[in-house]
Amino acid sequence: MSLTIHSVPTRRSNPSLGSRFTFTSGDYIAFLQEHSILHSVSAQGSCADNVPIESWFSLLKCECIYLHRRLTRIRAKELVSNYVDHYNHRRRQKQTKELAPMVFRKLALQ
Repeated sequence: MSLTIHSVPTRRSNPSLGSRFTFTSGDYIAFLQEHSILHSVSAQGSCADNVPIESWFSLLKCECIYLHRRLTRIRAKELVSNYVDHYNHRRRQKQTKELAPMVFRKLALQ
């Protein structure tokens, strides 16, 4: 599935509202509903909810993005796609008993 989130207006009337304003705006919510995407946000100020994805983005940057200089948008998309595939299907992790996440999931569902 390929969606263009960039088509949703992101202008903020008050910069102190941060990104939360964008993700709770009527236009954004309408976009999600139109594409049958479940809207899920944590409680404001509950940063612990972000830990797993922040950790993943840190790995993506350290293990992939920072290793390359002057990436074009096309090359960056290619690198991220390859990294996600590597992370899900080949990268071993302690939390999953040294198995790649998809291998661990497949075994857990059997």
